[in-house]
Amino acid sequence: GSILSIGLSLPAASTLVWYVFVHSNRLPDDALALDVGDRVPDLSLPDSEGRAVAMGPRAGEKVVLVFYRGHW
Repeated sequence: GSILSIGLSLPAASTLVWYVFVHSNRLPDDALALDVGDRVPDLSLPDSEGRAVAMGPRAGEKVVLVFYRGHW
């Protein structure tokens, strides 16, 4: 029983480690990322209902932007 589960989980774990290693090299350069406290460029983004929200009029407000990868 336990030899079989080790035999099945070892290839799965190896594949996961390989996948993470290979695809982590494809991430965008962090030099393009904003740091906490940086000014957001003047841009417009869709909200959860598809309406455009402009960042320009929010000068002086604290805003949290959350980005999700859409191509898993």
